[in-house]
Amino acid sequence: MKKLVTLSVPIKAFASMIFAGIMVLYMVSGVAYSIITGEAFEYAIPFVFVVQSALLSTIISALWSVFLGGTVIKKWRFTKRLIMFKLSLILLLALCFFTFLAIPADWTMPWFISILAVSVFVVILAMLSEVYFKKTGERYTEALKQYKERASH
Repeated sequence: MKKLVTLSVPIKAFASMIFAGIMVLYMVSGVAYSIITGEAFEYAIPFVFVVQSALLSTIISALWSVFLGGTVIKKWRFTKRLIMFKLSLILLLALCFFTFLAIPADWTMPWFISILAVSVFVVILAMLSEVYFKKTGERYTEALKQYKERASH
């Protein structure tokens, strides 16, 4: 039970952050889309959008946890895990795009804009994590070299 809680809490926390970002971006992109196209934008979020966003943010968070969390896949290099995360995210977004392309609704374009923006943010966050881990690893490697030099003298 403790292991389940340990795995689920980060997924839930990250999913809630993604969900909040999707909701905020939906409102902002809806207003921007309305201004650009001249179409009226209703300042209400459809229930279907809320359910889809909650499901999508949970899946993205689970993918993040599996590939980049370090608790499930531990032995792969971070770059390989990052590439697998990006590919699975692209596949997920393509599936969403083709599924919702057939649904004519006035909220789909702001939804696509919001999901794309959140996905780009998540990928940028993953790449920044890669850079951070690389720099941290270099610092630890350098400190270890200095320690070995001092210990050998």
